[in-house]
Amino acid sequence: HWIAERLLGSASLVADAWLLEDGRELRIALDPYDEIEEIYDSRLQLLLLSAFALILSLLTIRFAVQRARRVLDELLAGLRDVGAGHFDTRLHDHGLAEAKHLAAHFNEMATTLQQVQADNAELTQALLDADKLHDNGRVVLIASLSGIAGNMGQTNYAVSKAGVIGLAQAWAPALAKKGISINAV
Repeated sequence: HWIAERLLGSASLVADAWLLEDGRELRIALDPYDEIEEIYDSRLQLLLLSAFALILSLLTIRFAVQRARRVLDELLAGLRDVGAGHFDTRLHDHGLAEAKHLAAHFNEMATTLQQVQADNAELTQALLDADKLHDNGRVVLIASLSGIAGNMGQTNYAVSKAGVIGLAQAWAPALAKKGISINAV
C-alpha cells in the first residue's frame, strides 16, 4: 500500500462516470491498491517459479555429480588396490564416455602390471635356475629417494627408480631362499 500512496497519493483515480435510468450514478474507478496487489502477486509467482527452477537445476546437478563421483570413487579404490599389489583389479564399464575411457586405460595399466609381475617372477626363476646368482650372494641395485617421493619435472627418473625399488622387493623372497640378499640403495 505504501508504494501506491507514495506514487498516486491517497485519492482513487476516476476513470469514468455514467448516469443510470433510475437516477443513480455509476462510477468506475481504478484502485491503485488493486494494481499494486496484482504486481505483488505476479512478482510472487515469478519468485516461486524461479525457486522451483533453481531447485530442479540443483537436483539435476546433484544427480550428474553423484554419477561422476561413483566413477571416481571406483577409480580411487582401484588405484589403491593396484598400489597394494592387487594387479588383477579391473574397473567396470560405465555408461559415461569419459568413464569408459578411464576404465579402459586403468584396465590396460593393470593388465600390463600383472604381465610385468609374471615376467619378473619368470626372470627371477630363470636366473636362479641358470646359477647366475650364487648361494649367499649379494645383489646391489642403485635406487633413489626420487623413487619414493618423486621429483618435480622428473617423472621418468622417479618412475625408473621406483621400478628399481619394486624389483628389489619382488626378487627378495625368491633370492632369500638361496641366502642371497638384494638391496636398493
